[in-house]
Amino acid sequence: DLINLRRHRMSMVFQDFALLPHLTALDNIAFPLRVQGMSRKAREDRARELVELTGLQGREDYYPHELSGGQQQRVGIGRSLATNPELWFLDEPFSALDPLIRQD
Repeated sequence: DLINLRRHRMSMVFQDFALLPHLTALDNIAFPLRVQGMSRKAREDRARELVELTGLQGREDYYPHELSGGQQQRVGIGRSLATNPELWFLDEPFSALDPLIRQD
């Protein structure tokens, strides 16, 4: 029920990834941690883990307009996982990903 949902960390991935255009892929992934007040080193370390998890190595310093749709989607997925959510709401989060990446 809704009362119990308030006690859980939640994250969402939308069809429109809503990436911040002035931030790099790494900074977009780290953004929720910045909002939470986490130190720069800690949030960058966590974001680098998620870059590896989402297969974005070598693209950390790319801006959203420099990434393909699937890469942008992986940045959105990484950002949604940054805070270790207990609940993960997805709205077609894998639609722009090719089948091999979806499976991973």
